[in-house]
Amino acid sequence: MAKAKQIKTIADLTPDSMNPNLGSERGAYMLDISLTNYGAGRSILVDGAGNVIAGNKTLEAAAEHNFPIRVIPTDGKELVVVQRTDLDLYDGQDHRARQLSI
Repeated sequence: MAKAKQIKTIADLTPDSMNPNLGSERGAYMLDISLTNYGAGRSILVDGAGNVIAGNKTLEAAAEHNFPIRVIPTDGKELVVVQRTDLDLYDGQDHRARQLSI
């Protein structure tokens, strides 16, 4: 296997040109609203060269919002957990975590 590409920004990622998810207007709207109101809550998956395997539509929406990225290298033998330290699922006053779960 070739050495993994160094990925620093969204521009270093390549969407899957054969992505079976063609997207919908409603889906794009929902992603936009979610990222605008609640921020990023899930990761995307890329190969060693920066080609997007899963999360192409999330990548598109995040790019429109100019989100910075954080790359977590893994060989797939561990589960990558995204911890949102600003959220509490059971806080009755803050509904953002529950909205992200939907």
